[in-house]
Amino acid sequence: MAIHQPMEPPVRGCVRRHDALTFTDLDGNVFPYTVATHEVIDAADRSAMVGAGFPLTLFTSTVGGEMRDALRCDRAA
Repeated sequence: MAIHQPMEPPVRGCVRRHDALTFTDLDGNVFPYTVATHEVIDAADRSAMVGAGFPLTLFTSTVGGEMRDALRCDRAA
């Protein structure tokens, strides 16, 4: 996956709202997305992980592992 960062106010860290993301699958198909929102959710709240309605969500654990950072992404045109 490649992350491209246009100049926008930061969401958190180095990935920003409206950044363009490309997801490339194992067959080489490329899928463009844009970052719609960033959320910090409780690590035990599985419904928040799957129930947001975005076509792509990227997760990582915060330091200590008690929370999850979630980047919610929309398909780019």
